[in-house]
Amino acid sequence: MVNTVKLYLYDSYLKEVDARVVEMQLLKRRRAYIVFNKTIFHPLTGGQASDRGEVFSKFARFRVKKVIVRGGVILHYVFLITKFSLKKVMKLR
Repeated sequence: MVNTVKLYLYDSYLKEVDARVVEMQLLKRRRAYIVFNKTIFHPLTGGQASDRGEVFSKFARFRVKKVIVRGGVILHYVFLITKFSLKKVMKLR
């Protein structure tokens, strides 16, 4: 899997960005892990809590509950609010 571009390292004040869904793992009860090609969400590291926010497009909306890093890939743990289609460009906020 391709490493996620960590935009928060270059601009910590960035509030919104368009990103493409690279992979999604569905879990139980409308929850999922989503990997984007880039992110503004800082993951849980060194005792620092991860960022929270939302991910949305015309077709879907998620609440980002936590963000973790695994080998250079950023996983966004989300709660699905609406239906979703993989490979869509979504706005991270």
